[in-house]
Amino acid sequence: MPALPLSPEQKQDAARLLASWESYKAANPGASQEKFAAECGWKTQGSFNQYLHGKIPLNLNALLKMSRVLGVDASTISPTLAAQLPSKPAIPTQLAARLATADETTRKLVEIALLEEGDAALQQLSPSIVAMVRMVKTAIAADDTPGT
Repeated sequence: MPALPLSPEQKQDAARLLASWESYKAANPGASQEKFAAECGWKTQGSFNQYLHGKIPLNLNALLKMSRVLGVDASTISPTLAAQLPSKPAIPTQLAARLATADETTRKLVEIALLEEGDAALQQLSPSIVAMVRMVKTAIAADDTPGT
């Protein structure tokens, strides 16, 4: 069954995604859809290519993954989907302090852990950081604002 046509708003999202991707490629020589898809946690680049070219509509989960890798706010790509996000809680001071001195791998794992639904990334972090990440995820789920 063929996919439904995208709405004008979804087409604009795809155009903004494509523009962000072009900027990302210009700033990251050697960037490829395959590498990008892997950074997003996808096995292939097929879905990413379809999002880029407006073949399938963006969803919130994909938007968050792609905006994280692109280094842009989700609202830059899809203001409508980004508006569905709960207000951003402040990261607790303890976690922020730990991340300030953490290596790049740890910081990326924390980002992934905050975005993913499962616990795969958490299994690679220290117990104290896991506890803080879980506290932030709980606050996000409750739309609470810890640390403020």
